[in-house]
Amino acid sequence: MIWIIAGQNKLADRFSQWKSYLFPLCKCEQVIYPRSAYVTFDRRGVWNPAIKVNQKVKKGDLLGTLTDFFGNEIKKYYADYDGTIIYYIAGMCILEGDEAIAYGIDE
Repeated sequence: MIWIIAGQNKLADRFSQWKSYLFPLCKCEQVIYPRSAYVTFDRRGVWNPAIKVNQKVKKGDLLGTLTDFFGNEIKKYYADYDGTIIYYIAGMCILEGDEAIAYGIDE
């Protein structure tokens, strides 16, 4: 797997649409969540996340929108619990059955 960091690879400059999916390296505090939740997609399409890693979410917050390749909304996904985003898939293409978001549940 190759991680491209903006400004350190000419490929990132050539494909500017990828820049919104690139994450800077960060030092994060280690946290153990006794419970976690995963969002599994029941349809396929283009994933447009509305979240960031380590972002706090509340039950009912928008996690992102799934659209078709023409930008027509298919479905919006919302948090089922209060928690913290652990990871999410930054790639655009989502297939049915993909687990693309994980968040630790705050208790």
